Amino acid sequence: MEQQREQRIREEVRREIEAEEQRRREAEILRRQEEEVHHEERARQQIVLEEKRKFYENSPEYFEYINENGDSEWLTHKHILAREGFFDYEEHVEDPARGRRLLWVRSLALVALLAALGTAAWIYLSEEVGWIDVVCNIQRAEIHVDGQNSGFLSDARVQVPVGEHMIEVRKAGYDGPGTGVRHVVLGRGEHLLLEFLLDPAP
Repeated sequence: MEQQREQRIREEVRREIEAEEQRRREAEILRRQEEEVHHEERARQQIVLEEKRKFYENSPEYFEYINENGDSEWLTHKHILAREGFFDYEEHVEDPARGRRLLWVRSLALVALLAALGTAAWIYLSEEVGWIDVVCNIQRAEIHVDGQNSGFLSDARVQVPVGEHMIEVRKAGYDGPGTGVRHVVLGRGEHLLLEFLLDPAP
């Protein structure tokens, strides 16, 4: 091969390598930016929850309500009853007799709700349990408690007995040296937040 032709080929190969390396660096920068945005959004969500709790927890009108998705909301008794489908607050009552019947039904619903809240409070105070909110940068990672699959996937709130526990998240194709397993000591009624970071397995 002529020396001039060989030199031209070498220059083309070097340009291809440089372009490939540039693409790799840009992809890595983009990945890190996405991780930062994701982490910041998680932090923001946690701050929103904490600030809402501080704002509403001392209000006699509002109560913490866990909806069907497991998310926490602060609602009045009226909105909780409406959410549970006991009655429709948008309905206008013109018939006095019907109004009395609805008032009686609403009273029964309120008694039922208070009984349920009392039962929940009794369970909360009597059982030796706590809760752990498990947050992971990889969605639907298995949550293991003391080596056993809890049946929950990230992100989730897991109820566990008080005491010492090993909490781990696992997902095929990912690992997390030093971050995939956490040792915790949980007190009665205590809530803990654990954040896990998993990287693609080499």
